Amino acid sequence: MFQFSSEDFPDVLDNIAHFEGLIPRERDYEKLSTVHVSLSQRSIRLIHGLFELNITYQAKNQDKYDDTASDEDDDCSTDSLSSDFDIATWPVADQCKGHLQDLRSTHNVCPLPAYDTDHSLIPPLEYESKLKGALVEVHMVFFHHRVKNAKHDVFNAILQQLTILSPPAAMPINPFKCHHLNTGPLNARNKKAK
Repeated sequence: MFQFSSEDFPDVLDNIAHFEGLIPRERDYEKLSTVHVSLSQRSIRLIHGLFELNITYQAKNQDKYDDTASDEDDDCSTDSLSSDFDIATWPVADQCKGHLQDLRSTHNVCPLPAYDTDHSLIPPLEYESKLKGALVEVHMVFFHHRVKNAKHDVFNAILQQLTILSPPAAMPINPFKCHHLNTGPLNARNKKAK
């Protein structure tokens, strides 16, 4: 059903690279592209700001921050979402839990705008299991920044929305995995499964 997507992906990457090439550049500037090579595969590097400054904290400390509150502040509101999306319950590695605790009073979490095949928002605990290996439709915005002091032309693809078109294939069961004796004999389990 979505075979055309994987066949056309190299052309998509070529078009993005061509689009970036249309921006006039200084000769001695290095181009940092959205098209990225990882593990010998070309891909699109998407960015998403997972945390943003809390408006209350920003107002209390306005001498430190200029008036940069964006119009997108409502996009990151998790008030109407379940506790799965709360910064207090956000899943992080053990070594990062202290850092996340420090951010709770100063930042809001901006969940990934990733939607399942039924168009429901994917909870953060399910990001890896639902997105890794899935065929997705991506909406993104391109930005170009010229960093004069570093002599870089930087291109970014900022994620706006990600929708799963086809979920990842089921992982095969390893036949060499240890059998749990308390689950009964193998032939009895096979009969139950049928």
